[in-house]
Amino acid sequence: MKTEHLMRNSEEVDLLLTDKTMKNLFISIGTLSILIGTLNSCNQNNPKQEVSNVTTKSDSLAKGKVESTESFVILADTITYDVNVYNVNPEDPYTERFLKNVKPEILINSMFDAVYSGKLKAYDIFTNKELSISRIKEIEKTKGFSRSKIGKIQFTESWQMNPGSLEIQKKVIAMAFGYAHSDNPEDAISYDKPLFRVYVK
Repeated sequence: MKTEHLMRNSEEVDLLLTDKTMKNLFISIGTLSILIGTLNSCNQNNPKQEVSNVTTKSDSLAKGKVESTESFVILADTITYDVNVYNVNPEDPYTERFLKNVKPEILINSMFDAVYSGKLKAYDIFTNKELSISRIKEIEKTKGFSRSKIGKIQFTESWQMNPGSLEIQKKVIAMAFGYAHSDNPEDAISYDKPLFRVYVK
């Protein structure tokens, strides 16, 4: 009987040990799974962190540009000056050299097209009254007129400068056009014949 009792107790102990071992094994497996999940999560988060860093750098650059723009100071709220874009005297080597790379026809044709399409409005240079499209067409039909004779452009601009970088920015507000004209063929050609003004701001 004692032997039988001892064997039974031994079997119960073995069962208890087996249950305890299985519990410990499950706990170990669970802990290992948590660790692996944590490591994978960290590895996945690293690339996101790099992207975040890149974005931060881009944001810093963008902020730098804004700060740079804010550092501009106004040189001229409004300044008006004439520019000759056509040399009326081909024998003048200096003016010919200065204008050799100028292509005024691109600007001039673009302004006429913008007026005719309604994108811009044309104004009388002296009275600043709006001119109709039909009036612009009449000007183009005037005897002796040609777009190629438009040789003077009066620019009205605003200027600003960044004292740190010495960068200067010019913004065109308006342009007035004049073309080569002479009432007397013996007189010198002048640009006193006004056309119209457009505001592009």
